[in-house]
Amino acid sequence: MPASTPPPPAASASPSGTPAGTPVPSASAPGRGTPPRGPQAARRETPPARPSAAAPQAASSGAPARKGPPAHAPREEAETTPAASRASASAPPPSAGARERRGRPAAAARADLEVRSHPGGPQRAAAPGPDGVYDYRITAVNHGPSQAVGVTVQDRLPASLVFVSSADGCTASGRTVTCGPLPQLAVGASHTWIVTVRLADDYEGDGRDIVNLASVSSQTRDPDASNNTTSVTGLPVPPDWGRADLSLTKTAVLPGGRDWVRPGETFTYRITVHNNGPGTARGLRVTDPLPKGLHFVGSPDGCAPDDGGRLIVCPGPDRLASGTSVSYALTVRVATAQTRHFGRIENVATVTSTTKDPDPSDNQNPPYTVYVKTGDHGELPDTGGDVPAWLGWAAGAAVTCGGLLMAAVRRREAGRGPRR
Repeated sequence: MPASTPPPPAASASPSGTPAGTPVPSASAPGRGTPPRGPQAARRETPPARPSAAAPQAASSGAPARKGPPAHAPREEAETTPAASRASASAPPPSAGARERRGRPAAAARADLEVRSHPGGPQRAAAPGPDGVYDYRITAVNHGPSQAVGVTVQDRLPASLVFVSSADGCTASGRTVTCGPLPQLAVGASHTWIVTVRLADDYEGDGRDIVNLASVSSQTRDPDASNNTTSVTGLPVPPDWGRADLSLTKTAVLPGGRDWVRPGETFTYRITVHNNGPGTARGLRVTDPLPKGLHFVGSPDGCAPDDGGRLIVCPGPDRLASGTSVSYALTVRVATAQTRHFGRIENVATVTSTTKDPDPSDNQNPPYTVYVKTGDHGELPDTGGDVPAWLGWAAGAAVTCGGLLMAAVRRREAGRGPRR
């Protein structure tokens, strides 16, 4: 009898009804019975998982078999470990504030900023001081919904105002004052800068025409730009602002109490400027052009020749309040080449101001009131214009009496006749 061939072992069925060991096509594989097309389709096919030692036991017990990772997984999936995937999934995305702090504001961040401005500060009332100085309080407010980054405020001053300083670090370039940038401004928060200004020296108005503009901006998108600018109109300018009547007087302080000096001697001119009001005089300047008969020696009050010439200029002050005065002393020397024995040396000084002067007629010392007499004969008495009036009458009377006496003598001799 021929040897009987043992029957093939019975294949265990999988839960899906597919005999064990039969390859299961992947989702991307061609349909059953359709051969894969091309090398790309062959690579996309997933080979069947090799059954582990526990696979028969799982199959016999009716539990589904676990499938291991594909032997030929894509490179991207192979490089991503389960731990890295879990860490990436658990890490929260960076917040809008974090992106803004790195200098990359979130596209969705929005901050509605508002700017407010009004005169007066915590240490200064709205009314100006005697020098016409004011404080502007400029405030930036964030209405949200996001915090604002890089908040900057600009104050555009009119021609009637001049920037003085800022306790909060604002700086000026031309007529534009810049405050900030402020790194962050939270939702609902506000920040205030104080800008100190003064009236311009040539301003003559009453303050109602002064308009000051302020604006706010930031790196965060602002959904409503209608409140990013504001303007303040009017300032309480005193009624006497812009008018100051200045007057100048000048005297010569001569050596030894004399009213004349010799060539080569020095003496001092004293110039006094008084403000008769009603307002403060600003930008004062005193000039004194020396004549050829005088040479400038020095001044303890800062007066000096302008560019080395003969025009002497005395500084400031920048402000001279109503009812106050300022004095300057100039030391000069009489030229030795002065040949006129008793000639006048006229010297006229002038005061000017950037404030309007309602009466400029007294801004110079009057002519022929400041002079010195010079002579090269020592301390001889003056026999010129200082001769007393009675001496002329006495001389005339003496001459008249002499003439009458001579006439009487001649008549007497004529009456005697010739002698025999």
